[in-house]
Amino acid sequence: MITSEEIVRLRELAAKATPPPWKLKMEKIDMGRKEFPMIIGGFHVVCTIGSHEWNSYKDERDANVKLIAAFRNELPSLLDEIERLLAAGFIAVERANKAEAELSAALKRADVLQEYANNLAYNLDYLMDNWGRAQVTRVDFVTAAAVVGQYLKFVQHDAALSGGAK
Repeated sequence: MITSEEIVRLRELAAKATPPPWKLKMEKIDMGRKEFPMIIGGFHVVCTIGSHEWNSYKDERDANVKLIAAFRNELPSLLDEIERLLAAGFIAVERANKAEAELSAALKRADVLQEYANNLAYNLDYLMDNWGRAQVTRVDFVTAAAVVGQYLKFVQHDAALSGGAK
């Protein structure tokens, strides 16, 4: 993956080089019998590619020259797009991390709610089972009331954390 430092280095190289557009020009040499490819930037030759011995590789040579010129012309846009995609990737990672943290917090709250609900259910079951037997004591009611009170406090606290009703 390309780094921010590499993007800066490429931008610095591009800033020092002949500005675009670059284009291919075929110069005639050897009294017009052979063509010699050059890349022109503005009004001067940026570089020449190969030599007249390259005529046997003319198609490859011409493609190389076109590629170099096209890349130079598109380099600023390519770097802009890379930076945009990197920024979008960082934003996506930040959003995923935030969502993961929120999910983790919600799961912890759900675990605590489940624990309170289990305690409440246990105490209510105990009270219901023993109601008719006159085995329910004042301590049992106080314990059940305390569990209900803790549960309600937690629900209110959880609603406040979640942005719900307070």
